[in-house]
Amino acid sequence: MGVVVSRSPKTVLYFGQRSSETKQVLASLAGRSDLRIVHVPIVESAAWVLQGLPAQLIIVGPELATNMLADLFLAIDQLRPQVPVVALRPKADEALPSRSAQALSVLARPYPTPVLLRLVDMALEAGLPDKKAAIGLVMPN
Repeated sequence: MGVVVSRSPKTVLYFGQRSSETKQVLASLAGRSDLRIVHVPIVESAAWVLQGLPAQLIIVGPELATNMLADLFLAIDQLRPQVPVVALRPKADEALPSRSAQALSVLARPYPTPVLLRLVDMALEAGLPDKKAAIGLVMPN
């Protein structure tokens, strides 16, 4: 009988209101045993959650208004600057506030599960200590 090495799941913070899109995204991610998903529906709680819960990835839901993203990105850059962010957006041509720290990836509607899961994998890899990858925009058609 061999030794079994177990890896702890990576924590993913999902900031977004309860919506059908959020439900779809969370259902896509929930099937992965390597991820622990923490859904934070109230953006005002972002700083508190970021201080207390180390995460390897942050996903921003599509229903968050662009003006709310600037404050959220600022909190992330101050409290968890090395954590990559995936922003799900309703429109591909939406102008987003920039991040000063780690990679920011953008996925525009629709959010097909294979594309979402691949982007999550890429973002998690970009967040590794020895990686400094920028992921960029993903716009499925």
